[in-house]
Amino acid sequence: MKGNAIARIIIYSVLILVLIGILVVALGANNYFKFGTSGGTPVVGSMNVDESDVRNLEINWASGNITIIRDDIDEILVEEIANGEIKDPMTYNLRGNTLQINYAEGDVRIGFGIGSVQKKDLNITVPMDWDCGNLTINSASTDVEIKEAEARGSGV
Repeated sequence: MKGNAIARIIIYSVLILVLIGILVVALGANNYFKFGTSGGTPVVGSMNVDESDVRNLEINWASGNITIIRDDIDEILVEEIANGEIKDPMTYNLRGNTLQINYAEGDVRIGFGIGSVQKKDLNITVPMDWDCGNLTINSASTDVEIKEAEARGSGV
């Protein structure tokens, strides 16, 4: 009888400690899961970039789908799409010949449904004859689809 009571006390104590740990992580998740971007020029909706200025793509995207497709166009077209109003517009930087596309300006903190980020899709359309050097995608919760495109080097 005493053995069962002691075993129950130990099991409940361990269970309480585990639940407290989960609660601490969930409440402090915004400090643990930070999706960093380095500023840039804010853009709402879409933007066009001259293809001759861009050789590499770096995408930092927190939540939503990423689609890269080739089409019969003259410039690189970048569009963000969301249900409703876009709360935190994407930003971009052109550093040398690398186009960096960021989910939003500043740091985006990702938790377990606590203070979650807006889901935004990113569509990038590139010219048929555009030659991509390196493609880097840093993401937290995204599906990536690349249609009819190639890159010499890539990192996801």
